[in-house]
Amino acid sequence: MRAIAFHCDMSYAGRYGFEEKGLKMTRGPAPISISALVALLCCLASCASLDGRTSQILSVGQDGTGDYSSIQAALDAAEEGAVIHIGPGNFVEHVVISKPVTLQGSGWNKTTILERNRAAEEQNALRDRMQKATTDAERDAIRAEFRKRAAENWLRSPLVVADTKDVIVRGLKVAWPGPHKEGSLSNGGAVTIRHAQATLSNCAVVGSAASGVEIQDESDALIRHCLIAAAWNSGIVVGDREGGGPVKVRIENCDIRNCYYAGIVIRPRCDESVVQDCRVSGAAWHGIRYDDTSPTIRYNAIFANARSGIYASGRTAAHVQGNLFYNNEMDGMSCWFQNRDTIEGNTFVQNHREALAVLGASRPLIRHNVFYDHPHALITGEISSERSDARWTGSLELDRNLFWKNAVVLGHFSRTTQGGPWRIEMRELPAVSNSILKDPLFRNVSRQDFSFPKRSPAGTNGIGVAQPLTMTSPYDLQPEEQAIIPPGNTRDYRRWIQNPGQRL
Repeated sequence: MRAIAFHCDMSYAGRYGFEEKGLKMTRGPAPISISALVALLCCLASCASLDGRTSQILSVGQDGTGDYSSIQAALDAAEEGAVIHIGPGNFVEHVVISKPVTLQGSGWNKTTILERNRAAEEQNALRDRMQKATTDAERDAIRAEFRKRAAENWLRSPLVVADTKDVIVRGLKVAWPGPHKEGSLSNGGAVTIRHAQATLSNCAVVGSAASGVEIQDESDALIRHCLIAAAWNSGIVVGDREGGGPVKVRIENCDIRNCYYAGIVIRPRCDESVVQDCRVSGAAWHGIRYDDTSPTIRYNAIFANARSGIYASGRTAAHVQGNLFYNNEMDGMSCWFQNRDTIEGNTFVQNHREALAVLGASRPLIRHNVFYDHPHALITGEISSERSDARWTGSLELDRNLFWKNAVVLGHFSRTTQGGPWRIEMRELPAVSNSILKDPLFRNVSRQDFSFPKRSPAGTNGIGVAQPLTMTSPYDLQPEEQAIIPPGNTRDYRRWIQNPGQRL
């Protein structure tokens, strides 16, 4: 019932000119008529009274004005389909949602759910106890205790949605502060969705000693209009590391930034993943990484990541379309081993080393892209690995791409002897590639406006992104981000501020 009511609400908002901006609903150009307003009220009333029932409404407040003083207490008392309104404040608790409900905060900058991440503390305690242990039996017992504590206590997320469907969480912030483990990445997410169907909207997941959001075990999730930032692992992790069923997720209109390893990681068997209309930036390694899966990545701005904007590895057949790849410190995108992605209609601008690397036995279809101002537009070559698919196949599939201001259009990595030094040699584009060597006529490169009019060589040929997503975020830089990112313009992993601890 709540899912139907939410659908009605969003469809009318879109039709009559409202747009979600953070927590606000801002008026667009289309006016609302009296008849439209009446239709909206009738729709909501019919949804609320479906089957003659009205949704239960509960409230949570720290000032004594709510029905409950803790979120979990309200959840325990809630009926299926209930709406729980949460007042302002910091709620230090471990919240588990296991029934269809709507959790409505007072705004991501007003309502916060947080729980301290104790992974680093427990890891250090384990190390000390293991060093003092004198027998194998004693060490085995310590390991067993550590695993039990990890499952039951210190790795528990502040917010878990598990074994249910039709859950909506909106208008709140989730944080999982604590020092991260030195030399490694902590597992888990501040928000964990496990074997569940859930929507996370107008929320912020900021400040995690592990990942921001983890979606696991055959879950179906929608994440929209959210800020995911300052995670010391990855912003969003889709799928299970080992085992578990496939995960379906749609991530749209989000800012995923300044997460240490990657903005988004998509694991195998998650082919129905979609990342759309998002800004993905500021990772110490990759903006988006996926392995042995084939997501859809479209209409995003992927920029200022320390390594690859997209790192796509293994057996993949993803669709990468309409994205802006800008100012990534290694390459816009790299394809590894047996990549068979379709990379079309993207704009690659001023990535530091190359725009696109095609390595090993990879053979993506590369068509209708703009490659502008790189040391190398395209790089091919072998991978330093014993795998059979690490060897270069010797072919590129290119169709009507536009190249301009690149020092080298096509380079090839190779070495003359096994274990010898790598070298780059220039190569000619295949004659059948239908390549265009013309200025795309961006509107204003100095102001990072990479749109172009239809009369431009790119526009008239249907190449690149005519109106790429803006890189300007609606969210100010948060204190949790300032506590960990390096000063200056680089996101080099060696320069991040280590172990901010309580400042996260």
